[in-house]
Amino acid sequence: IILERNENYWKKGLPYLDKIIFKIIPSSTGMTLAFEKGEVDLIWTFGLTMADAVYLQEKIGLGELVGKRVWFFPSAGGSVDALGFNLHEHGPEPLKDVRVRKAIAAAINRSKIAEIVYYNRVEPLETCVSHAPATVMYIPDKKQPDYNPAEAERLLDEAGYPRGEDGIRFSLRLAVDSVSYSWHLKEAELIRDFLSEVGISVTVEGLETAAWHEKVFKNWDFDMAILPYCHGPGPSFLIRYYTSRGIVRASWSNAMGYSNPEYEELVYAAEKEINRTREIELMKQALNILVEDQPAVWICSRTFYAAVNLDFSDEYQPGIWEQFGVGYMRVEKVYWKKAPIQPSETVEVPYIPQWVYAVVAVAVVISVGSIIYALRKGRKS
Repeated sequence: IILERNENYWKKGLPYLDKIIFKIIPSSTGMTLAFEKGEVDLIWTFGLTMADAVYLQEKIGLGELVGKRVWFFPSAGGSVDALGFNLHEHGPEPLKDVRVRKAIAAAINRSKIAEIVYYNRVEPLETCVSHAPATVMYIPDKKQPDYNPAEAERLLDEAGYPRGEDGIRFSLRLAVDSVSYSWHLKEAELIRDFLSEVGISVTVEGLETAAWHEKVFKNWDFDMAILPYCHGPGPSFLIRYYTSRGIVRASWSNAMGYSNPEYEELVYAAEKEINRTREIELMKQALNILVEDQPAVWICSRTFYAAVNLDFSDEYQPGIWEQFGVGYMRVEKVYWKKAPIQPSETVEVPYIPQWVYAVVAVAVVISVGSIIYALRKGRKS
C-alpha cells in the first residue's frame, strides 16, 4: 500500500515525506527481522510483541543495531487487560457469586504477569482504572483483592465450592485472541496455572481474531476472556463495556453481561454532567461499585512501543488509539534527516476547538430557520 504526498493538504508545507509505503508482514518475527535488515523504517505497537520489542531494544543497547531506536510509552487512553467473566444467565453458575469472582482476583498474581508477559514494562492494577492521563482522575477508593491464594481458598469454600477428591472445585474455559494479541496466550496460561493452585481447572482456548470476536462478543460462548479494553477518557467507554446499554452482540461491547442499576444511574448521570468536578465525583462513586461487584479482574495497564529508524525524525503523534499504528496517528511532521533540504518553520492552520464548530453549526441552523420562517410569513401576508 503506497500513500503519496497530497500537494493540496490543508496545512501549508506539510507533509514532509513524499510517500509512505506500508508493507504487510503478518508476524511479529517477520517484522522484527525486516527492521533488523533495514527493510522497514517503522514498526508500531500492534502486531509486534513485547518480547520482540525488548529483543530489539537489547540489540540496540549492545551496539548491534546502529541508528535505530525502540521506545516504550504508557497508554494515553487508559488501555488495560481485563479478565472478563460471563455473567449472562447462561453463564457458569460459580461466576454468579461475587465471592467466587473475588477469589479468582485473589488467586491471580498480577505482578508476576507483568514480569513474565510484559517484562515489567506495564503496571499491575489495583482497581478498574489505569493511571493513564485520560483516566487517572477517576481512580476509585475501592481496590480489588491483592494476590492471596489462602484468601482465595477461603472464599471458594465459603461460596460452597469445596475441592473434590481430585482437588478440583469446578472448571472454566478461558478464550483469548492468540493472533492479534499473541502474548495473551502466555497471559492465559499463567492465569490457568494460578487458578489451578486454588482448585479451579481452566481450559485455555486460543482463537484466531475473527473467531474470538464471534465467540466472545457475538455468541457470548465463553466463561472467561482476556479483554484488552480502553477505559478512557470519560464515562462513554464504561457505558460500552460495563452497563446494560452495552449488552449488544457486537465487538468491543459488554460481552460479560454485567449490569447494576445503582452503578448505572451514577454512570449515566456522569455522562450528562457538565461540571467537571461533579462528573469526577459521580464516576468515582460508580467505579467503587464496579470494583465491589468485580465483573472482571483488571490485570494491568498496558504499555505501547515503537521501533524507528533514526534516519527519520520521530515526530509521530499518536492519538487515543495509539496502539493501532500509523492508521491512527499523524505522520505529517516526520522527515528524512538525510534530505538535502531540511524542514523550515511551517505556517499551520490555527487550532479551532470543537465547540466552535458546534456554535457555528447551531448559528447556521438558526439562520436558515429564520429565513424559512420569514419567507413563509411573507407568503401568508
